[in-house]
Amino acid sequence: MEIRKKRIAFFIEKLYEDLEFWYPYLRLKEEGCDTVVIGPTVGEYIGKNGLKASAEQSIVAVKPDEFSALVIPGG
Repeated sequence: MEIRKKRIAFFIEKLYEDLEFWYPYLRLKEEGCDTVVIGPTVGEYIGKNGLKASAEQSIVAVKPDEFSALVIPGG
């Protein structure tokens, strides 16, 4: 399956797991995926280790069928 041009959503919340977000986010961007960061609201979030990330869209503004995959860092 070709991963390029797939649309991948990343859900972040306050104190998200930094490496579990940034590593796959950057790797999928390198592979040509359209990555979209979503959160409870649009805005900046700070991870457990202090790295900042911005949600581009709120969770209520997106539809599941817009994406090929959803990544939820944490755990």
